[in-house]
Amino acid sequence: MSNQKKVLWIDEEPRALSTFTVFLQECFGDEITVIPKAPERKLGEMIDYISNQQNLVALVVDQRLKSTGMAEYSGIDLIERVRGLFPILPIYILTNHQDDIGDLDYQVEYVLEKDNLYDDSYIKTLKARVRRHVDVYDVIMSDREIRFDELLRASLERELNSDEMKEMQELDFRRSKPVLADEFIWAEKLKEKLDQQSELLDRLRQDIESNQSKPEK
Repeated sequence: MSNQKKVLWIDEEPRALSTFTVFLQECFGDEITVIPKAPERKLGEMIDYISNQQNLVALVVDQRLKSTGMAEYSGIDLIERVRGLFPILPIYILTNHQDDIGDLDYQVEYVLEKDNLYDDSYIKTLKARVRRHVDVYDVIMSDREIRFDELLRASLERELNSDEMKEMQELDFRRSKPVLADEFIWAEKLKEKLDQQSELLDRLRQDIESNQSKPEK
């Protein structure tokens, strides 16, 4: 399996995907691969895709994912859900319409303003920030894996104390979140089917009641 670090770039416009991939690749550097991705239609499907990405070190999302009808959610809708699964993953939103985000900009590390992407001083600051964010994230994730391995090996040799056990369980939970995300997707799809069946039953009930209320000829 490749250990190449990846940044996922999500936009509904093919032209923007191509154009900004080049720009983002320059920002993040050659040691990271920027992967352009059109959004899945359903929010749950998009979460499923992100959760299954290996070596993901950052996420960049366009705000207006619904503009072409390709997706049923906005960029900030997606980011809120991802943030719940990956609390420290560097996330950036790309927009010219910050009003669309409202007071939810705290969910991202940086709001990338399209109009400023041609300003050299802005680009210089942006490059420094995104690379610093990724470096810090990489260190944290590496330290977590090392600590989990230490606790796992210690548990084979002796009984862990309560604090160590709690720490190991928390680390293991962080590592297994993609699996938990899959279970969430399954539950979301099941709910959707149940809602559809409920709507069908309501229509049938209304038809029956309507027929019963008609006067007999």
